[in-house]
Amino acid sequence: MSGFNKIAFNSNLNSKRLFNEEDDFRSPFQRDRDRIIHSNAFRRLAHKTQVFLSTKKQDHYRNRLTHSLEVSQIARSMSSIVGVDENLTEAIALSHDLGHPPFGHIGENILNDLMNKHGHQGFDHNIQTLRLLTLLEKKYALFDGLNLTFETLDGVLKHSGPVKNQKNYHLSFSKKYGFNLDQQSSIESQVAALSDDIAYNCHDIDDGIRAGLFNLDDLKEIIIIDDHIKIIKDKYPAINDSRLIHELKRNLINTFIKDATNQIIVNINVNNISNHMDVISCKKMIVQLSEKTVVQMDDMRSFLRRNMYQNKEVLSYLNYAEDVVVGLFYFYKENLNKLHVTFDSDNSTKNVDRVICDFISGMTDNYAIEKYKELVQSK
Repeated sequence: MSGFNKIAFNSNLNSKRLFNEEDDFRSPFQRDRDRIIHSNAFRRLAHKTQVFLSTKKQDHYRNRLTHSLEVSQIARSMSSIVGVDENLTEAIALSHDLGHPPFGHIGENILNDLMNKHGHQGFDHNIQTLRLLTLLEKKYALFDGLNLTFETLDGVLKHSGPVKNQKNYHLSFSKKYGFNLDQQSSIESQVAALSDDIAYNCHDIDDGIRAGLFNLDDLKEIIIIDDHIKIIKDKYPAINDSRLIHELKRNLINTFIKDATNQIIVNINVNNISNHMDVISCKKMIVQLSEKTVVQMDDMRSFLRRNMYQNKEVLSYLNYAEDVVVGLFYFYKENLNKLHVTFDSDNSTKNVDRVICDFISGMTDNYAIEKYKELVQSK
């Protein structure tokens, strides 16, 4: 790809970490990726809700783990075409959802409300991801967290670009380690963020059909999908619906990747981007879809919001999820000995509430429900 010179991120870059470590046979970003994959938080994603409750008896619905893997695959493909560091992009993509609590965004909203109610700065899965990577994972002899490179942590910190709603943890972390919250994210981080959008829009179409929330005829109201269905049927007249759905998903992903990479080239040339410093100094994000394709993806989002995310069946567990999370939060406030964690010397209410929040947010859907039945419902 002409116009972008991979200067800042190359495979032999000796990137800085929070704690100094000796290099090994891997590149710094390969090492980051491997640590993320081997973390407890990453494994737990297998039993955390993406859209459908992970306890539902359907093996083929996406969960947070399969979603993260699919984001990573799309991100690597795009990085390869653009010519930026695939390993750094993959590390950011794999870690972007580590901080999600049980029950997906519903669980996040409940924890956020609880923490705000008790005078704290809420709960945000992006901040929780950073806390997991730098504090809460306790595996290594010399440090807490995973001791990832600054580039990977910066990519997680700015998953959606410069941090606008800066919370205390953002401010203390950035001040301690010298991160600039107002600066643009790296091109690898931007690729991971767009890959997240592409993945969930395309794969939620697949899961929605599988769940019977809508069918192929319903999807034809979305122009880009209707166009692709016609192309596929013209090419394969005898194709059955199962194969058609897969071809549709595949074609949509390829279309979005091609559009994004073409738009990246345009944005690089228009903004005179030649290196990493140009990227992070640019006021606009370099990794974007074209204006036409943004409208098409918004049409998909709107359809999914009406027919999937706001569907009564999908929302049917909302009240139960609230009962579980709220019930566990107040149970642990009254029974700290049941937390199975060690408190620091600061045993204040503020510290206790955050520890409880950390403990619950680390639970899988299954474990949260199991502990709720055992500790709360049985009383």
